[in-house]
Amino acid sequence: MEVPGMEVQSSWNADEVATFISRLLTERPGIRLRYVICDRGSNLLAALRKLALPVVSDCSHVMMNVVKKLFKGDAALSKLNASVGLLRQQLTMTDNAFALPTTLRDKDRFGRIFTLVAWMDRIDAYGSSLDVRLRERLNSGRNRWLDLRLRQVHRLIVITAPR
Repeated sequence: MEVPGMEVQSSWNADEVATFISRLLTERPGIRLRYVICDRGSNLLAALRKLALPVVSDCSHVMMNVVKKLFKGDAALSKLNASVGLLRQQLTMTDNAFALPTTLRDKDRFGRIFTLVAWMDRIDAYGSSLDVRLRERLNSGRNRWLDLRLRQVHRLIVITAPR
């Protein structure tokens, strides 16, 4: 697999993408594209269709879309996110800040799954060394079935992630 070229500009339309790809192929006559790995962006797809090039979906984008559908409107996940937000407000400047997850970003590509699973693993690893009341607070938004689903999806994402 090879990246035949790269170029940056603030935005691209389908014709500009098609022109760029055509120019690359003309400049490098020995290259024959068997397929193009694509994130399914509409301008890129339109350009590839125009050039009649075969498309393979970028599996990380496919997984991201599956995760979004799977957890869209999930009440348990919303409750956990709210609980973590409240914990961050209450514990950030205390001696218990070590037990908090990193900041939950709104635009996290995989719905904060990596952050949440890493945090749950860390809390679970502390075991009985955590104060009982702190452990109860940290686990207040957690739910066994949500934990299981988050961990399963996390494993699938890790399996499909490029290394």
